Amino acid sequence: MNRNQEYILTIVEEGSFSKAADRLYISQPALSIIVKKTEDELGLPLFNRTSKPITLTPAGKIYVEYIKRMQALDEQLQQELNSIREQEKGTLNIGTSNYFSSYILPELSHRFKQQYPRYTIAISEGNNPYLSQLLQSSDIDLAICLGPLDAKAFNLLPWKEEHLILAVPASYPINEKLSQYRLTFADLQKHTPLEAEREAISLSHFANCDFIVMKRGNDGYTRTLSMCHNAGFKPKVSMYVDQMTTNFNAAKQGHGCAFLRTDIFDYVAETDKLFFYKIDDPLTTRHINIYYKKTGELSKTARKFIDFLKCN
Repeated sequence: MNRNQEYILTIVEEGSFSKAADRLYISQPALSIIVKKTEDELGLPLFNRTSKPITLTPAGKIYVEYIKRMQALDEQLQQELNSIREQEKGTLNIGTSNYFSSYILPELSHRFKQQYPRYTIAISEGNNPYLSQLLQSSDIDLAICLGPLDAKAFNLLPWKEEHLILAVPASYPINEKLSQYRLTFADLQKHTPLEAEREAISLSHFANCDFIVMKRGNDGYTRTLSMCHNAGFKPKVSMYVDQMTTNFNAAKQGHGCAFLRTDIFDYVAETDKLFFYKIDDPLTTRHINIYYKKTGELSKTARKFIDFLKCN
C-alpha cells in the first residue's frame, strides 16, 4: 500500500477530510490535492463530497476494497518474512524516541541480552507519526513511546509513568519573584528533601515568558500547548525542537522556558543557568506505553521483551 492509498483509507475511516488531515499531520488542502491526483489518474471520483460524513462512490468502494485486500496480503507477507527472520536471527525490532534510545533503551537491551543471549535488538528512532508508519508496515515489532498512536490499528500496554518539570533560564526576572518555589539542578539530580517540599505552582506565572516547544508530532507539542491553555494563555514560542536534549540545551542558553523529563538530570551535565518549577497541572504526569499491531501475532521474542519490561 502506497502513501496515497493510505491517505484515502484514512479519510474513509475518519469520515472527513479535515479529521483525516489532523490524524495524518498534513494540511487539508494538501490531502485534497493528493486525492484529486489519484482520482485524475483513475478517471473517476472516489468520494461523494457533498454528503456528511463523506461517502464513497461506486468506484471508490471498489478502490478501497482493493486497498484492503492488498493491505491484508502485505501483512501476511510481512508476518511470514518476520517469522523467517526470527528463526534465523532472533532479532527484535523496536521503535522509540531519540531520547529513549539514547539514554534508557541501551541499558535495558543489555540486561535483556544477559537473560536471552541469542536475541538481538535493533532500534529505530523517530517521532510518533514515523513510529506509527514503521509499526503499520511491520518494519518494527514494538513501539515504546508516549503516544497516543492509532487505537484502531494498535494495541496499547501501559509500561511506566514519568513526570515533567518546567526549566526557566536563570536570567529571567520571574525567578526572583518565585524564589520560594524554585529548584536547582542539584535538587533534582540528588532528589533532596527540598524537592519534595517545593509547592507546585500555576503555569500562568510564566505567561509573559518565551517557550521552547517540541515540534508537532511529539507528545510534548500538544502537552505544552494544552498546559498553557489550561493556565489561560497562548505561549510565545521562540523555538521548536525535535529532541528533549535540544530542549534542555536551548533553555540553558536562555532561549526560553521548556518542559523537561525529570529523569534527564541523570544524563546531562549540571548547570546553574536554569531554575526549575513543579507545575500544578495533571498533564505534567504522562505514561510511556508499549504499542504493537492488532493484526497478526506477536513474535516469541517480542513477548519475552514485553514480559522483561514489566519487571523493570
